[in-house]
Amino acid sequence: MTDDQDRRQFPRVHSQIAAEVSTPAGQTVPVTVLNLSRVGLQLGCDANTAASIVPPGHRPYPEQAISIEVGLTLPFTSRRPVRVVMKSRAVYCQASGEGNQLIGVEFVDFDADGYQLLEGFIVECMRHA
Repeated sequence: MTDDQDRRQFPRVHSQIAAEVSTPAGQTVPVTVLNLSRVGLQLGCDANTAASIVPPGHRPYPEQAISIEVGLTLPFTSRRPVRVVMKSRAVYCQASGEGNQLIGVEFVDFDADGYQLLEGFIVECMRHA
């Protein structure tokens, strides 16, 4: 699906950006950002990593969203890459096949000027799409 076909209020930018999640138990685990928008992102990871973020059987949304922190480096093409950290909440976890999991994340807060950096990255990606 292209962004033109995506009728959501906040279109997604598809990606393959390496990131880390700080889990509720204090672990830091590697994940991949599969898409991102101005309000959230979708992570991909293996089943064991997903279980450390969202315990098996837990249905996080809406009442029991899981607080996490996501850190990633935005790979700008027009400037140096920039690291951003987002306080977030995991709102769903679902299987995507072959033992992989998808985790939906909503942003709660950003460190420093993280939101402006994310916005700039999304605009840059949409211009090059």
